[in-house]
Amino acid sequence: MTGLKRLFAAALLVICVVFTGGCGMVEDVLMDILPAKEKTDVFDPTVSGIYVREDSSVVSAEFSRFAEDYYDLEELKGYVEEAVAAFNEELGAEAAAYEPAAPADSTEEVVRTLPASIESLTMRGKYAYLRMGYRDTDSYISFQTMYDGPVTRLTNRTVEEAMAASVSLTDSFVDLEGEAVSGSTLTRHKGWYILTMSVSADLKEAYPVQIQGEIKYVSVNAVSVTETSAAARPGETITVIYR
Repeated sequence: MTGLKRLFAAALLVICVVFTGGCGMVEDVLMDILPAKEKTDVFDPTVSGIYVREDSSVVSAEFSRFAEDYYDLEELKGYVEEAVAAFNEELGAEAAAYEPAAPADSTEEVVRTLPASIESLTMRGKYAYLRMGYRDTDSYISFQTMYDGPVTRLTNRTVEEAMAASVSLTDSFVDLEGEAVSGSTLTRHKGWYILTMSVSADLKEAYPVQIQGEIKYVSVNAVSVTETSAAARPGETITVIYR
C-alpha cells in the first residue's frame, strides 16, 4: 500500500466513525430528507451528487449523518485537508487542499489549478456537507478510486470528439418527452456535449449528475431527468447529450 493509500485509509477510518452510515456500503450518502433551502448558487443540492461544467471541471456534494459524540467538524476537516493535499502532491501539483485564489468556504466558480480541492465542509441540520471541486473528470475519477466512491466512470466531451474517438451513438436515446431519437439526429449536433457516467453497484439509490447547460437527449435507462440533471441507477451507466 502506497503512502497516499495509507493516508486515505486512516482518514476513512475516522470518517467511518464520524459518519454513522458506515463505509462498508455507500448507503447513507444519498438522502432526500433535508428541508429545501433557498438556492444561493448554480449548484446547491439537498442530496449527494455531482455538477459537471462544459470545461469538464467537476463539483461534488456529499451529505451524511454526523456522529458528534466521536469527533467535531474541525477535526474531520483536518483529516480531509491532509488527504486532499497528499492526493494533489502525488499528481505533481502543490500539496494544498484549497485553491489559492479561493477562500476555504467559497462556493463561487473558480479557475481550478489543483486536481482536487475542498470548497467547504459544513453542517446542514444533523448532516455533514462536504463540497469539493476537481480540475477535470480524470482528476475526479482518480480521487473517487482512492476510496471506492459512488462514481466509477465519468467522461465529458463534444459529440464531435466522441465520434473521433469511435464512441458508439447507436444505443437507445430519448428526448425529454420520452420520444426515441435516431443516431443521425445525435451526430448532427457535433458541437453539443456528451457526458457518460457509471455508478457503483453498491449504491442504494440512483445517483444524480447536474450539467452546465440544457439536456436534449438521454440514454433510455436514465432516471429523474430534467432540463439540467439526470440520475443513474446503482451499477448502471447513463449518457446525457446537452448543449
